[in-house]
Amino acid sequence: MTGLALGAFIGLVGMFDYFEGRGPTRPRSQAKQSHFRDVPDFLDIVSLAITCGASVLDALSLGARLGPASIRSRLHLVVAAISKRVSFSTALASAEVDAGDPIAVILDVLEQGHIEGGSVARRLEYLAVDYRRIGASRDSAEARRLSVRILFPMVLCMLPSFALLTIVPVLVASPNVT
Repeated sequence: MTGLALGAFIGLVGMFDYFEGRGPTRPRSQAKQSHFRDVPDFLDIVSLAITCGASVLDALSLGARLGPASIRSRLHLVVAAISKRVSFSTALASAEVDAGDPIAVILDVLEQGHIEGGSVARRLEYLAVDYRRIGASRDSAEARRLSVRILFPMVLCMLPSFALLTIVPVLVASPNVT
């Protein structure tokens, strides 16, 4: 009996891990989402530095030092390449940053601001607002999916407990009818 209970417990824990999304494919997407959620904070740091009068390179190196850890490691390579007077696109290629990566988008905005002129800090603030809006929509979509994923474990646990608490006492308390 003890082995059966232990097996059932291990099965339930595994099932909850699966439905909570801690399966084999989840850690990569969680890392990508945390990287994505850290982008607005990084943009705030860089935008504030540029607003205070720092150059784009100084603002990026400040963001590389003080920014979130998920962005820091790749941004150091980009800052090192830009400090050698390499173009933004060459710096992205040297750091192996994909085109859809938020760092690539940020550096594209910085490069456009450098070429066209205008307020780079204002562009970064708008970009931070966009990333926050996208993050909020991803969070709400995840909350909607959570209700569907948690349905099966709830039913699996609630139905037996309902039977144990309501039906079994009635059956035990009823007189034996022969």
